[in-house]
Amino acid sequence: MKKCFNILVFLLSLFFFAMHSYAHVPYVQTKDRDKVSVPGPIEKCLGFYMHLDEENDVDMFYFQLEEDDFKPGITMEDIHGNIHDLIVTDENGVTGRLLHIAPLVPACEVYQDILLTIAIAGPKQEYLLPADESVNLPFDTDDSQGVYIVNNDVQGDIWYEQYSFKSYFYQKKTDIILTKAGQYRIYVWQASGAIGDYVVEIGNIEFFGFKEIVRSAFWLEHLVYDGEIRSGQCKEQLKKVDGENPTQAELIKYFIDMLGEGHTPYF
Repeated sequence: MKKCFNILVFLLSLFFFAMHSYAHVPYVQTKDRDKVSVPGPIEKCLGFYMHLDEENDVDMFYFQLEEDDFKPGITMEDIHGNIHDLIVTDENGVTGRLLHIAPLVPACEVYQDILLTIAIAGPKQEYLLPADESVNLPFDTDDSQGVYIVNNDVQGDIWYEQYSFKSYFYQKKTDIILTKAGQYRIYVWQASGAIGDYVVEIGNIEFFGFKEIVRSAFWLEHLVYDGEIRSGQCKEQLKKVDGENPTQAELIKYFIDMLGEGHTPYF
């Protein structure tokens, strides 16, 4: 019976994601990985579900930009059919590719002290400047590289994500323009040594093709039932914030009700 429920949830969620847009496509790390490749283009909104295992744990995400990635006229269509220019200019007159990063931490009391530091490293340019030698960074750079750092000194506001029926602390987001070809790395760590789960959202354009819809539907149950959270204490505390997780029957009813609203599929 449980297997039938799982199949039904998957099929309903598959149709659901074909008809509704969500902020990011989930990339769930079931095993701790310190190095994660970011699929392109960097503007496609992806959510990486990660875990800091120990005091000095540093996670690193990496991607490559080529000279062709900066040619004028490159566009991307989102799930709503809107066309986005990928070569953009910010308020300071800097033109290039937009990198959007937004960290999230499950909004349980035991994770209250997880204040993430985000560092972007890559070829020196307008926003990636030589590292300050007075700042002790948990990674090395050479003379050709620059760094952009974002510190979270206080915990973010609580935000409810409908996709996973879960509340998160929404920490400082980052939007910077990258202007040079080369390899880029995004480092995430917790300076005080607090450990636990987090999500880092990379990209600002919602794109859900067939592969993205299948991926989202595949991970839905895992995320709804807190499979990505390794702390049992956090799971219990989230019940005080969000209430009990929906039963499988309630989850199926939720999808049926949403599908009954008559939205038109986007593909």
